[in-house]
Amino acid sequence: RLEANISINVADVVYNIKLEDEKVGEKKVEIPLNLYQSMDKLPIKINVYVWRKLIDSFEFLLPIVVISDNDHNKLVEEVRIIDNSLYKRVLLKRNQFFEWEEIYVHPADYKGVIVEKEGNVIDLDGSKIAVEKGYKIHKVQKNNYSREYLIFGIENPIEEITLNYNKHSLLIHAQIKKGVPFEIIYGVHSYRGVSEGVSKISFPIEPTYNCIKIRAYYWGFTWEKEYYFNSLHTSLILGYRISNHLKEILRTFGIQ
Repeated sequence: RLEANISINVADVVYNIKLEDEKVGEKKVEIPLNLYQSMDKLPIKINVYVWRKLIDSFEFLLPIVVISDNDHNKLVEEVRIIDNSLYKRVLLKRNQFFEWEEIYVHPADYKGVIVEKEGNVIDLDGSKIAVEKGYKIHKVQKNNYSREYLIFGIENPIEEITLNYNKHSLLIHAQIKKGVPFEIIYGVHSYRGVSEGVSKISFPIEPTYNCIKIRAYYWGFTWEKEYYFNSLHTSLILGYRISNHLKEILRTFGIQ
């Protein structure tokens, strides 16, 4: 078996290439170089060894071709890449001698944390995402485009609302997340406060109004719910009960 190798000395940097049973042929060699000084020609020395013995040697000067951005360079392809906060622009160019890439890297800041109401649908780079309670990592990936988002879904602090009647009053039991400011509006009546978990509010029943609005303010968002009931029917029932009760009282005094 032939034991041969070629030693290439380029600008005082040595590269060794091992040949395995190759007696005739061509071999393409790509050698990356860092040239720290200006020179017109590059000295190259090639030594050929067989069985560790020098059998031939070549020396020559290789002219250096400086690649510059001029009209002779042809732009073959341009690729734009976005990877989270990195924006990369790759230009593939070619001239009569070489083909090379020019790479430009820039920061690409973006809003990667999204805080939104649970249940809302948001648009992330063209993708529709339904927001869920808690946090979730979502990745948007397209051609040469990749970005990661943290979506934090805020739950509705209004947990449960119960309406009851007591004589001429409307009783509201509002179960709202503790520490959340809220307000309740019923016609001309209103209440505002900070939830202690379960809040009990009483309003006089007004036949004119049949809607209760509840608003809670949490994480910079406003939640609003409306509750409708038949206030006129309720008032008539209460009025009937009161009149019957009054009739019983008068009857005890002998008044029919």
